[in-house]
Amino acid sequence: MTFIVSFPSLAVSIGTILGPVVGGVVYQKFGYEAVFQLSLAILGVDVLLRLLMKETKSTQRMKEDKEILAAKPVGGEPRREYSASPLRFAKMLKNPRVINSLMQSLVVAWQLTALDATMTIRLMKLFGFNSLQSGLMFLPMAIPAFLEPLIGYLCDRHGPRYFLTFGFLFSTVPLMLLQLPNNNSAHDVVIFVTMLALYGITSVMIFSPILSELSDTVSQEESKAPGQFGKGKGYGQIYGLFNMAYSLGSLAGPIQAGYTVERYSWGVLMITLAVMSLLMVPSSFYFASRGVRPPRSLYTVADITPTLQEKQLIEEIEIEIEIE
Repeated sequence: MTFIVSFPSLAVSIGTILGPVVGGVVYQKFGYEAVFQLSLAILGVDVLLRLLMKETKSTQRMKEDKEILAAKPVGGEPRREYSASPLRFAKMLKNPRVINSLMQSLVVAWQLTALDATMTIRLMKLFGFNSLQSGLMFLPMAIPAFLEPLIGYLCDRHGPRYFLTFGFLFSTVPLMLLQLPNNNSAHDVVIFVTMLALYGITSVMIFSPILSELSDTVSQEESKAPGQFGKGKGYGQIYGLFNMAYSLGSLAGPIQAGYTVERYSWGVLMITLAVMSLLMVPSSFYFASRGVRPPRSLYTVADITPTLQEKQLIEEIEIEIEIE
């Protein structure tokens, strides 16, 4: 599951980090208005692609058949179906794994947007960089994002707990060391780039496991009371909460970062962001899933052997796919 989720999270990570890079290049070459024109063009392409998306018949049929198979009796007793209710979904917020994952999402967004808001000014004052040079300095954070699928694969095998724990723990190191460059020299530029790259690697260890943890939690809750979250089984709702937490962090990050740098210093901001990561380490280790699969003895032959009706459905799906 994490491997699949890693691809959209890869896009989110790259988009968040590459925004300043592209913006800096466009501003330097074409001016202020061109930045907004490019943003509108990208938004237009996104809307067009959404309108062109269409589910095939086989995809719809497989979705219906999946719902039929999900209703299969276990142990000879039919599953009890529950009607969807906003109050039932509100109970999900009482789950400590959900709260922990939402806090992690908020912290990651807070840190990334805090760096986005202040790093360009820091580079301009310290090294005299222009908008193009400052934008290119975000590349060391963006390149490690291509490791997301690998992290997703490993997370599926070993669980998100250790990735989240070590990701937040190790992210404190580059954040603290970003205070060191204080002179306009090639040596300090190298240190700055190295710390950004290390932070990019640690952020990759965090992002996909957060989404995996959320989807795994909602799956477990849905299995306890099938239908309680509606046809979407709660995935749309839990990702909506994720987006809400991420957006809240994206809103608070630049405000806090700008105030801290203006009122105190860049070093204090880095300490603040490092402390935020450090505070997430205990909860990540305690609440996150280890990804341990239940032993095979917990399953009965009836649970894993398809019925005649299920075999017929599978054959029909395979025939439709071959025809199309």
